[in-house]
Amino acid sequence: MSQNGSETLLDRNPTILTGCFGAGKTEMALHIALDSRAEEVVLVDLDLVTPYFRCRECRRKLDSRGVRLLAPGGAGDGGLPVLPPGVWEAMWESERCIVDVGGGESGARVLGALHDTVRRTRAACFMVVNPYRPDSSTVERIVRSVEILESAGRVRFEGLIANPHLGDRTSPDDIVRGVKVVGSAAAEVDRPVVAVGISIHVADDRRYPELRKEWGRWDLEPILIEPHMRAAWF
Repeated sequence: MSQNGSETLLDRNPTILTGCFGAGKTEMALHIALDSRAEEVVLVDLDLVTPYFRCRECRRKLDSRGVRLLAPGGAGDGGLPVLPPGVWEAMWESERCIVDVGGGESGARVLGALHDTVRRTRAACFMVVNPYRPDSSTVERIVRSVEILESAGRVRFEGLIANPHLGDRTSPDDIVRGVKVVGSAAAEVDRPVVAVGISIHVADDRRYPELRKEWGRWDLEPILIEPHMRAAWF
């Protein structure tokens, strides 16, 4: 839901997020789930690739906010990378379902197992892009990543979500530069940039109101992200 209360592409249900490693899609998925106004919210953790920075690490917070988490790791799967039970039902029946897919080509391939469900539920798939990561640091690399992930996941992205950040060192200027790169790549693949992720500490910067005008020209929905995934060693 946009700040003025109107629906956006991100309100489509189910919503599927994928992207290159380190794009910040898990933080984005957590934010969308925790910020939802729906009475029934299900967050599906489909990251079967990486052993860290996964939605299941925030299970307690999700439970406390009434968000149901579906994730691998239940009794009977033997720790194997298998789809969590109930994912098909969640995508078909939940009032609000957000799906967080593992990073990169190998993560996107998991969507292949859900191809028919994705198509028949008219799920909206988005690619989260952090232009400060190696796999998406240029327009050409972002375009190539779109092609690879769409092919691996057997989907077509409805749009891109710009998530330009350098951790705690991110400045408003970094976001403006990053949005320009993502916007240029989006134009190349003929998809919209539907939103921009902004860390809360950046929104507190005194330059934020002025510099927000820069990316406002793209008519982007700003998503203020509170960090949920912060490992002790990070």
